[in-house]
Amino acid sequence: MNEDFKQFLSYITQEDIEFEIYEVISSFLKKVFESEFAVVKIDNINFADKESFDFIIDFLSKQLQNKLLFIFSSSSEVHRVPKELHL
Repeated sequence: MNEDFKQFLSYITQEDIEFEIYEVISSFLKKVFESEFAVVKIDNINFADKESFDFIIDFLSKQLQNKLLFIFSSSSEVHRVPKELHL
């Protein structure tokens, strides 16, 4: 890592990082929801912390007024499926 980049990183706070992540995710989701219908797939949402889950619910409730939405959530824990059902 070059020294300029290291110095830049030293000025960034946790709040700055969280804000940037929120902005990037918000921008992406706003673009996705510009159409009349959207499908969202969220893998392993059961592992989300409370703040992340609250963000998702809050964002969706504000952005999706009068829009059709399908949210698909899945878990990739294969060991829960009986062996006779494995492909």
